Amino acid sequence: MNLENLVTKDFLTAKFAEQSANIETRLAEFKAEFDTKFQVIVVMLSIVMAAVVIPLLERVLV
Repeated sequence: MNLENLVTKDFLTAKFAEQSANIETRLAEFKAEFDTKFQVIVVMLSIVMAAVVIPLLERVLV
């Protein structure tokens, strides 16, 4: 690669497009991982609600 290719608009456009594609891929992977972890947290909170909050409300309402 010579120095003239580093400053041409086409070369920079290609590099920015490559970086953009890499960022999009990494963000998609992160989002998928986050969604999975979030679903686990929601299930755990649901279990806590069923085990703790519902019996307490039952005592209050009866």
